Amino acid sequence: MKRALSVLGTHTNDIWIVVVKGAYRYKDDAGEKRVGPGDFIRVPGGRKHWSGGDATEGALFYEESSGKFDLVPSK
Repeated sequence: MKRALSVLGTHTNDIWIVVVKGAYRYKDDAGEKRVGPGDFIRVPGGRKHWSGGDATEGALFYEESSGKFDLVPSK
């Protein structure tokens, strides 16, 4: 996936992401994280954030959730 950060939003369920290739970017009120190959990040359900593949490198990642995936855009 090669794109910039997504819209500000939340997910109902927790999400776990492991980056396989490239870089995954995650940003919330606590700051921004860049997650590289072999690294892991947990996105808690209900936490407002932006995320997505790095605009230059893109990102290939494995994602698992505690329930059905959704994206709830914030207003």
